[in-house]
Amino acid sequence: MKKTISVFLAALMLLTTLSVAAFAADKPVIGKVTVSFEDFGDRDYLLDYLDEDEMQYLTPFGVIFEPTEVTIYEGDTVADAIVRFFTENNVPYQSYGGTAYNAGFYLQAITFTADGETVENFGEGSITPDDEDMYYFSGWTFRLNDWCANNGPSGFYAEDGDVIRYMYTCTMGGSDVGNDFYRPSAKITGLEMDAAYGTLTADPDNAKAYTLNAPAGTTAVKLNATLENYGAKVTYTLDDGTAYKYMRDIPVKNGSVITVDSKYTTVDWNTGEESVADTDQVVVTVVIPEAPAGEEPGDGNDGFFAKIRAFFQTVIDWFKALFAKIAAVFGK
Repeated sequence: MKKTISVFLAALMLLTTLSVAAFAADKPVIGKVTVSFEDFGDRDYLLDYLDEDEMQYLTPFGVIFEPTEVTIYEGDTVADAIVRFFTENNVPYQSYGGTAYNAGFYLQAITFTADGETVENFGEGSITPDDEDMYYFSGWTFRLNDWCANNGPSGFYAEDGDVIRYMYTCTMGGSDVGNDFYRPSAKITGLEMDAAYGTLTADPDNAKAYTLNAPAGTTAVKLNATLENYGAKVTYTLDDGTAYKYMRDIPVKNGSVITVDSKYTTVDWNTGEESVADTDQVVVTVVIPEAPAGEEPGDGNDGFFAKIRAFFQTVIDWFKALFAKIAAVFGK
C-alpha cells in the first residue's frame, strides 16, 4: 500500500512539473535572472547559545550554487524563478506557500552535494538538529538586486536582469549576511565597479562625490554601492531623471552625472505603514575622453576591425533570434 501511494505521489509531482513547464512555454519570454545560493552564516553567533558538540555543519559551506541564469516568462514572480532553478538543476527542496504573486512562498531547505557528500534538507534548524528552538535563529534569506527584501520572493514580479542571491543566516534577522534590522542604516560605504569601465576616484574634499574616468568610447557603465546595511534599497539615477537598478547598464557620455541614492524603510507591523528611517546619497561624474581622429570609439587602433566585428555580431544575433522562434514553436 505504501509503495502504491509513493508511486502515485511521484507520478503526481511529475505531472505537476510537466504542467507548469508547459504553461510557462505558452507565456512570452521576458528575459533572464541570475540565481545563486551560499552559506557564510556566522556560527560564532550560535556558539553563544550552544556547545560545538551540539552543532551540525560547524563550518560554512561557502558558495553552494554559483550564479546561474534562469529564463523568466511574463507574469513570473521571483519565487517562480527559484522553483524553475530547482527543477532545471535537479535540486530537491522544501518550501511552503505558493509561487503566485503574494502567495507566501518561503524556502525551508535544499539538498546539495559538498565535498562528495550529500547534505540533505539544509535549512531551518539544520545547523542545530538537537535543538528545534534554534531554527528561529537560522534559515534561508535572500537579496533581490543586492537588497535584503522586506517581502518574500512571491511578493515581487521577476524582471529581466534581476539578481537573486539566497543566503544562509545563523542570526535573528540575518545580521550576519548584511541585514541588521535592529540598526537601520542607509549609509553608502563605497562604490564598486568592474575595472573595464575605468577608474573611480573619491573627491578628497567631499566624501559624497566621485569621478569616474572611463576609457574613450565608453557608452554604458554599471555601478554597485556597498552598504552598511543591505536592508537599504539603492537606486542609480542618471541626470536625465531615469532610474536604474542594481547591475543594469547605465548609458553615459562625457559629463554624465549619476546620483546613487540609498533608503532604509521600516514597517509598522501593527498598521502596515512604511516610514523612511535613514537615507544617504553620493554623486558620480563621468569623464570620457574623445577618441583620436580616425579611430572608432573603443576600437584601439583600427576602426575597420570594429566594423567587421559589428557585422558578425549582427549575423550572430539574427541566428539567435531565429533559433529562439524555432524553440518557441516546438516548445508549444
